[in-house]
Formats: sequence, structure tokens, C-alpha cells
Amino acid sequence: MIFHTFAGSHYQANGVMRAISGDTGRDLWAVTNEAHRVSPGASIAAGDIDKDGRVDLCTIPSGGEGVICFENTGALKFRTTLDLGAREGVSLADLEGDGRVELIAGRFVLGNTGAVKWEGSAGSGPLSFAADIDQDGFLEVITGHSVYRHDGSLKCSNGAVGNGYTGSANFDEDPYGEIVVVWGGHVSLLDQDCEELWRTDVPGGGGGAPNIADFDGDGQPEVGVAGSDFYVVFEANGGVKWTSKTQDHSSQVTGSSTFDFEGDGKAEVVYADEVRLRVYDGSTGTVRVELPHASGTILENPVIVDVDGDDNAEIVVASNNYTFSGPTGIRAFRDRRDGWVNTRPIWNQHPYSVTHIDNDGSIPAHPATNWLTPGLNTFRSNSQGNGSLSPFAAADLTIAPTDSECMQHLAARVRNQGDAAASAGLKIAFYQDDPATGGTLLGVTTLTRKLEAGQEVIVEPPNPLPTGITRVRAVVDDDGTGTGRELECREDNNTAILQLDVTPPAAGEDKKPSLWPPNHSYHTLKLSDCAADAWDECSGTLPVDQVGRITHVTSDEVEDATGQGDGHTCEDVLILDSRRVRLRAEREGASDGRVYTVHYVITDTAGNVAEARCTVHVPHDQSGRSSVDSGPASCVGEGCPDGLGRSPRCMP
Repeated sequence: MIFHTFAGSHYQANGVMRAISGDTGRDLWAVTNEAHRVSPGASIAAGDIDKDGRVDLCTIPSGGEGVICFENTGALKFRTTLDLGAREGVSLADLEGDGRVELIAGRFVLGNTGAVKWEGSAGSGPLSFAADIDQDGFLEVITGHSVYRHDGSLKCSNGAVGNGYTGSANFDEDPYGEIVVVWGGHVSLLDQDCEELWRTDVPGGGGGAPNIADFDGDGQPEVGVAGSDFYVVFEANGGVKWTSKTQDHSSQVTGSSTFDFEGDGKAEVVYADEVRLRVYDGSTGTVRVELPHASGTILENPVIVDVDGDDNAEIVVASNNYTFSGPTGIRAFRDRRDGWVNTRPIWNQHPYSVTHIDNDGSIPAHPATNWLTPGLNTFRSNSQGNGSLSPFAAADLTIAPTDSECMQHLAARVRNQGDAAASAGLKIAFYQDDPATGGTLLGVTTLTRKLEAGQEVIVEPPNPLPTGITRVRAVVDDDGTGTGRELECREDNNTAILQLDVTPPAAGEDKKPSLWPPNHSYHTLKLSDCAADAWDECSGTLPVDQVGRITHVTSDEVEDATGQGDGHTCEDVLILDSRRVRLRAEREGASDGRVYTVHYVITDTAGNVAEARCTVHVPHDQSGRSSVDSGPASCVGEGCPDGLGRSPRCMP
């Protein structure tokens, strides 16, 4: 968001252009060079004027003479010093359709380097703009009561009408545009040849830049004007539709904006006077929203734009306290439940028309005519939808356990499987048991960034769980009171049960395999040859060759014993890897058989660990007598009992 600031009551000079982030309001940059100060009350035009792929910013310099433009970083692009007689701001357009953008300031047109291309010979209004009102394929410059062709020649002018604030739309059956002029306490409608079709006084006097939209869903455009004491909506024929009491005794020429927040075909009006910000029902003038505000007004108007890329409209308004106490700075408002339809991420200038700027800030060489575009016929009003999404596109939030239904560390995966983003600030509540039946709130986690369509994020409870809680209910889009903010495609998929697994798995039975004959040869065994699969109460069967890890192997006979029958061998045990062992088939002749004990650990999907063991037997003979485990006499691996290792006769 780009705006001007000023100190004290010095709103006519020495202003500073600033940029803040639309998602958080954090400062991005400020033009602090005193030589590049701006006129604080002048409007800003934003667009890519030199086709470098980056948005440029143009306004009126401090002192009011010429035009000053900046790069998207706040660096100076150029400044002109010729007095153009324009104090309120500039607008951007490609008048000739040649890919080169022009700057329009009053009755002057400049090239994209600041050089003057032409000066009109007749009237000059405060906020000029371009539109193809006669459908000849070229844009005209509309300024006050005069219209200039793209080459600077005068198309028409009406000296009986003042050089006021203008807007354009189509008010009749032909394809041509009409011009609304607000001047000296009057509203006039001119046709494409500057003939006055009607004139109506503004009740209470005053009157700023008009906005145009279908306020009541009747298929005809209405005109909204902010006066000194009333906000007024005029019918297409000039009749007064409704008025609402306001207060603007400062400039008496503030602007306003419209937007169909609910997508019902009826535009709401957004207007900020000296002390209040209001949203009006377009059909009746009923105040739908009213908030504190403060401004010693100039020309400012609220704008409706998707400031944070969450696919929902927000209202952005500027406040100051040099005349009235109250809020200051830039404020952005959203619907509490994100129920407003989505809109574009751009509003690039005071005389804003949807079709004259692309979402990336580029200026189209041949823009579509606003009033001939379905769903538009608007001015100073943003569009429903952003060009790629339906206006009614919504988020669809789901939540599920991470990786496994049984977890040692409690976490959930939140996914947006809808078509629109969910705004930053989305809340996820964690409960012990169902809150509908008295469950206890354990905590609420808040996402600090928006969740794009198709994006997912891992969330955790904000606080450690109380001892003994193993089952948690997680609910996305819940602020801890059972209240959600998002209007979703589906509301029945926002809950997941998270099972906290703290129970170690149970080892499988010992298979007790035998090695025969005792011929001193090696036998390679897997864990599954020695032990059955493990069991976990959450995950079920756990294949021992996948979840087991051999730590050490003991034998109840020493290696290379002095007796008969053991072959005088060393390295009777070799651990090949975490799940395989190589054992020698031998035993002492005078013993009751040899028993190898394989010690291993098993780990379930939640990370719980259990120690286990299985045995491998070398019988004394084939009489059927079982080998008898006499206790560990030697050990190989990690975790061997203290003082127990290889046979001393086999030590290097």
C-alpha cells in the first residue's frame, strides 16, 4: 500500500511517500530525501510506465509544480518542473495504443519519461483520466467539462458546466460513454459530445469525485457523491435516490468507493467523512457498518482491494488527526468471517477503472471498455473476482493427524483444499473430548500467514498437554469458543481425532531356532528367523525386520573354551547389520548345549521403544533335550553388561 504522510497540519507541502506491506502493515520504505518530497494531498497513480515489469509510482511534487515519479523501491525515477496547473494528482493510460504509457495531469499529457507531449486548449479538471467514450478505438482524455482526443485535439467542451470531478459509465442504450461531472454543488451528466443531459443539485452543497455502480440491482448505474453534509445517490436520470447525513466541512470534496461485498448484484457504498467510516446499503442508504475515523479531509477515498492475497476483499482507509482527534495512519478492515466476495489485488489510482490496469500493474494498450464488459459499467468501484477466480470462490479447510493416527508428538496437518486462500490469523482449537458434551479447551494455535489454496501446514497445541491426556480433538477454524471465521465450501470436515501414543510395542514370541549340526560353520539369521513380529496397540502388527534393531548378542559359553567340541574358534558371533547376525554352530562337548541370546529394540511409528530378546540354540545332541541357558558368558555389540565381552583367549 502506497500513501503520503505529512506533519502537523502541513498537508499542502513537504509530504513523504511511504510503502507498507498489505498483509501485515509492516514498513517497506519511505522517501526521506527532502529533495523528493511530495504534495501530501495529491493522489498517487501506480503502474508499469516503462515496461520493465515493475510498478512505478507517480504523483505531484511538493509545491505543486510538475510531476514526480518513483521506482517500486522508492528511488527517484524522474521529476518535471513545468507548472502543469494540476495539484490533485495524475493518472496513467496508453492513449495511442502503441505500448507506450502516458501520464495525464489536468489538461497536460506527458510521456513516460516526463516530457510534455501536448497541452489541451480548453478546460482542465482536477482528476483527469482516459476512456474511449465514443468507441473509435482510441482513448480520450476526460478532464472537467472537456474531452480531448488522444492526439491532444479538442473533441468537445461545455463551458456551462464547471471543471469538476469526473467519472464515466454508460447511462443509456447506446454503446457510448457518458461523463459525470461534480462541480460547485451540482452533478451534471454529459454525453460523448459534452452535451448536458441533466443537472441536479447536491443536497447541502459541496461534492467530491463520483463513483458509479448499480447500487440497487436494477441493471442501471447510479451515481454516489459525498457532499458537505450528506452522502447522496442519484438515479441514472438525475433523481435523488437517497441521502444520508454526513460531516465534511473541511474540503467538502472527498471521494467514496463502491463494491458489491455480498455478490448479490447490489453495490455497497464505502465513505469516510471527518469523523466516521461508514458502509451503506446501496439500495436504501441504511448504514451497515459504522466505525470511528478522523480526517481533516482533502480528496481521499477508501479503496476496496485484496491487500493480503487471501482472495477476499478488504477496505483500506487513511486517517489523520490534524483537525479531529481519532485514529491515524492506514487501516485495513476485513469481514470477521471472510464472507466478502473476492476481488482484485490492485486499485492503482483515484480515477480507477477496472479494465484500465492489469493485476500485475501493467497498463493495457487496448483496454476493454468498462461499461461494455459484463458485470461492470462502474467507476471508482472494484470488480467481483480477481480475473481467475469466481467471486464466490472459498477456502475448504481440513485437518488430519500427521503421518500416523498414533503419535508420540501431538501435531495435525491443516490443508486448504478449496479454491481461495484462508487469511492469516486462522485459528485451530485443541480439546480434551468433544466440546459439545463438556470437553475442555486445551489451547488455540493461530496461523500467522495466509493458507493458499492447495497449501498445507503442520500445527501443534500452543501449550504442553496435561499429564495423562492421550486423546485430543483438533478443530480448524475454531477460536476456542466453537466459533469459526471462514465461510467454507464445506463445514463438516474441520475436525480430527489425534491419538497420543505413549505405550511401547509388545515384542513377538521367541521362535527359538536351532543350529545343527555343530560343525563350527556359520549360519546367517534375520531377526524374523529368531522372533515373531511385534504388536502395537495403535498401529497393529509391526514387522520385526522393519522396526527391530539388534543391539548385542550374548552366549552362555565363552569363545574358544578349553573343553572339547567347541573347535577352539573365535568370532562365534558377528553382527552384520541392524537386523542380521551370523552365529557359529558349535557347543562344548561337556555342556548341555549353547544358547545365543539376540538382544534387540523395536520402535513403533510414534517413536516408543521396547527392549526384546530372542534365542538361538545349538543342542548338545539329537536326543531331543533342550539347550539350557546358563547365563551370559560372552557378549558382542553395544550395551553389553559390564565386564562381559569376548573370551580372553580371543582378545588380541
